[in-house]
Amino acid sequence: MNLQSMALKPAASASSNTVNAGTAAQESTGSVDFRDLFSSQLRQMEQDFAETGLTPADQALYAAGGKAVLEAKEYLQKNNSVLVTDSDELREKAQEKSEELSGIAKMPELETFRKHMPDGSIMLLTYENGKLVETEKRKPHLVAKADYSRPAKTENGEEKPQIKLVPRLNLLEDL
Repeated sequence: MNLQSMALKPAASASSNTVNAGTAAQESTGSVDFRDLFSSQLRQMEQDFAETGLTPADQALYAAGGKAVLEAKEYLQKNNSVLVTDSDELREKAQEKSEELSGIAKMPELETFRKHMPDGSIMLLTYENGKLVETEKRKPHLVAKADYSRPAKTENGEEKPQIKLVPRLNLLEDL
C-alpha cells in the first residue's frame, strides 16, 4: 500500500450516500428503515476500503494529517513487531533479568497472617505459595475488670461490682 499515490475521498462521502439511501427509503415507505441505512453505510465503507486500502479509522487519521502515523503503522505491520532492536547487549541483559526473576519465582513464598478474633484470641495462618500450611490459635490473656452492666453484689453490707474477664491486647506480642 503506497500512501503517496492514494487519492482519498472526503469523509462526507459515506454520510451523503447514507442520507440518499435514507431519503429513498423514506419516499417509498414513508419511514426510514434502519436496515437500509446500515446496509448502505456498510456498502459505502466496503467501497472506500476497496478503493483506498484503508479502514474507516485509517481514512479519518489520514484526512486529519496523520500520514506519518499511518506509515509507521504500516512499517510495524510489515516487520511483525513493535520494537526492533539489533543490540546484542540489550538481549543479553533481558535474558539475564528473566533468568534472575525465574530463580526468585522458584523460592517458596511464606506468608503469616494474624487474625484478631472477637473473643480476643489470635489466629495465626501460615501460607506457602498461596496454600494454607499451618494454623495456630493463641488464647488471649484475660484481665479481671468490674462489670457495671450487672447489678452489684452485697457482701458484709458492702456493695461490690461483679467481675468479668476481658481480653487484654498486648502490642509486644505482635513483634
